[in-house]
Amino acid sequence: MMMPPARSSTGRRNAVTRVAAPALAPKSCGLLAITALALSTICGMSWAAVERVGLAHSAEPSADGEYLVYTAEWRRGKTSDYGLTLLTNRRHGRYSTICSLSPQIHETVPSPDGSIIAYLAEDFTTGWGIYLYRVNEEVAHGLMWMGVGNKYEDLQFSSDMSHLRYRRDARFGVTEWQYVTLDGRIIFGDQPEPEGPWTPAVEAEAVPAFLSQAYPTISRADPDIRWSSIKGILFLRNEQGMWRCDVRAPFQPQWTMLRDDDAIVDFAVSSDGTSLLLQTAPAGEGALRDITLLDAESGALVDIGRGWNAVFSADGESLFYSDLKGFYECALDGKRVRTWAPVSHP
Repeated sequence: MMMPPARSSTGRRNAVTRVAAPALAPKSCGLLAITALALSTICGMSWAAVERVGLAHSAEPSADGEYLVYTAEWRRGKTSDYGLTLLTNRRHGRYSTICSLSPQIHETVPSPDGSIIAYLAEDFTTGWGIYLYRVNEEVAHGLMWMGVGNKYEDLQFSSDMSHLRYRRDARFGVTEWQYVTLDGRIIFGDQPEPEGPWTPAVEAEAVPAFLSQAYPTISRADPDIRWSSIKGILFLRNEQGMWRCDVRAPFQPQWTMLRDDDAIVDFAVSSDGTSLLLQTAPAGEGALRDITLLDAESGALVDIGRGWNAVFSADGESLFYSDLKGFYECALDGKRVRTWAPVSHP
């Protein structure tokens, strides 16, 4: 599905996804910060600015160990921004692929024949990068990382589609063109510059949905993440509400807001991954919580009651909660409440 670009309040488009070029992908979580520092040093960053990416918080592995998601921090002096980073392709105990689940897109540029969309993006683990989306294959991948410390813009294709060029606007006012081939080979200053002509840096009129979708805001305190038993599906609760993310599509996680509600204080995932048990506290801390059953695909709700400590049974066929009068079991038939049974009373 192709959608027009959506812009954030800052003028930048929101997107979900991004992966490091294979040659640069760190081989373990422990090397993330070191790799980010090395990339920034290579790019000539002044460390007097104290700008770092790849600082990791709140890691949550999937039950099968195939995925690990964590809150990534981009620190600029005394200011920090946060996003989500996914590690996957685990082999021999190490992850070989890094995907940003909440990068910020700055430019999307179509190739002359429309078969490729190139885009510039910032993510919170690797800094700036160039990525390619091949329209016919519906596959996105990272082309190169530029690290942090500079600004990049004016991404352009050569007319023969052999090269890309972009401007590097350094901190000290130096602006220069830099060049890279479509297989990620950088053209250094002692090599001849590729010949033009170059296509204008015009925004793509239509982009794939993963480049224009909304994604959750992330803070260091957030988010509350739980993995589903369904491979590659995670759920996230933050100050905006409940989200579902499918990370199975190569480099293109798909976010869906299931429930827009800032009063959700806790949730549980059923054993089959199809339902969520939500607890909301609109009256504030200490009040009875509204307990609802949420369909993890459609977002449909079933009201359960009011109480506390709502949990699924291990087999997912019933749920339990308590209130001022006692402890209850609610038997479920699919998504519908079938019977109520007070277990005990004070």
